[in-house]
Amino acid sequence: MALRTARCLQAILPIAQPGVAIAEGSTSSVCHRISSKASWAVQASSQQAIQNGPSLPPLSKHKHFSWQQPLQLRGFSEELRVVHAALTEGQYHAVADATMDALHDKLEAFVEEQDIDGSDVEYGQGVLTVKLGRHGTYVINKQTPNRQIWLSSPVSGPFRFDWVPGQGSSQGTWQYYRDRRELVSQLREEIEKLLGVAPPL
Repeated sequence: MALRTARCLQAILPIAQPGVAIAEGSTSSVCHRISSKASWAVQASSQQAIQNGPSLPPLSKHKHFSWQQPLQLRGFSEELRVVHAALTEGQYHAVADATMDALHDKLEAFVEEQDIDGSDVEYGQGVLTVKLGRHGTYVINKQTPNRQIWLSSPVSGPFRFDWVPGQGSSQGTWQYYRDRRELVSQLREEIEKLLGVAPPL
């Protein structure tokens, strides 16, 4: 009990009025009174801050925010500045399946030709797994709710790619928003560094 009271006093004495003496044997009651006063002070301070507004420069001056705007919560992919392509689910499956099928066919033939110990290529349920033996394993999978293709790389880690339509006669590509890197190009460059030979992607 004495230790708990001492800790209470140590925590709240800085906010007590200067010159107030605390008599021996009355620490418990004094602690209670000061705690109540401190709690009231915090509540009053909070209410005043709400009424007066923040002490920082008003956020309403920011071109993307004002106090009148409703709060909008951002998802994880938005936090990573991932912009979802305006694709319907059917359009997404069409372009994603075409990409996944092409990667599977080319990587399977390439890995078999390299004859790497412990290597294998598997594809099913929208997940493409490329095992390169001691060099590591790539996992490429569709993410239908996000309209994305996700990559797990033994070299560079995880990435989320969005479909960016081509302009004019150019074909679209799967790109990572932060630095515009392309899925196919990244796979080609990384595998070349690992094996010394670039896959024909």
